[in-house]
This record gives sequence, structure tokens and C-alpha cells, in this order.
Amino acid sequence: MGTPESCKSEELCTELLQSQTGGTSTSTESVTQTLRLRVFGVLHWVVSLGLILAIDFLLKKAFAAASIEFPSALFGMFCIFSVLIILDYAVPSAAVAFEKFFEPGIIFIHRWLPLFYVPYLVVLPLSLKDIPASSAIKICLIVGIDYWTSSYSNDHDGEQ
Repeated sequence: MGTPESCKSEELCTELLQSQTGGTSTSTESVTQTLRLRVFGVLHWVVSLGLILAIDFLLKKAFAAASIEFPSALFGMFCIFSVLIILDYAVPSAAVAFEKFFEPGIIFIHRWLPLFYVPYLVVLPLSLKDIPASSAIKICLIVGIDYWTSSYSNDHDGEQ
């Protein structure tokens, strides 16, 4: 019915609706249930992604207001990591629930993250003009040797 990433959210919705309806449904109830699942999934996605973006926005504003030069996103990641570690130690089920709540937003960000790196890839040919030929050859040799050794070691893993 959905992608593997959205199955977890759909499973959660299905369990919720089955507990409310008793687990049985007719064809009209099935359509209603499917519609409820989709609406709940979209709302779940909007709320989780919205909270992530709101927290990021508030951290940026707070860091700018306090004239702190440290990256606000890095501080936010550290806070999330700390909260998850503390929750996992104190109440593991709360840590899992916290993770599952933000999962749709994180999956969206993970899926679209490469889009944010495109401007750097577009500007790359302009920055290559400033690299001397000798340095470019060294870079190519390092990348080539690294590629060759990594492919060689992957081909021979487990052989003795």
C-alpha cells in the first residue's frame, strides 16, 4: 500500500483504528478506515516535520539574538541526542515513542536532503579553476588509489 518508510506509520494507524473499531470492517468501513489512515498519516507528517522546522527556526533566532557564533543546528542535534540517551536510560519506551513520532519528518528530510547540496555541486566547476594542475593530479591519484584499494578489499573479504 505504501513505501517501506511509510509502512511503520501506517501500521501504527492500523493498530489505532483497529483498537477503536474492534478490528472488523465492511467495505464502506474499509474505505473510511483507509481514508482515516491517509489523513492521519499526512497530519502526522505535517506535525512532525513542522515541529522539527519550528525548533530549528527558534534555535537560529535564539543564537542570533544572543550573538552566539556556534551553529544552532549542531546544538539542536546535541540536544536531541542527549534527550534520546536520557530517555533510553530512564524510560526506553518513551525514547522509542519519541523516535516514532518524529519518524515521518525525518524520513522526508532524509529523502530531500541531497537537494540542499545541489548549489555546491553547481558551483564546483567554478572552484576547480583555482586548483593547480599538480594538486588536481594528486587528488585524482589519491581518489583512484583509494577506489582501487577499497574495491580490492571488498572483493577479497572473507577469503584467507
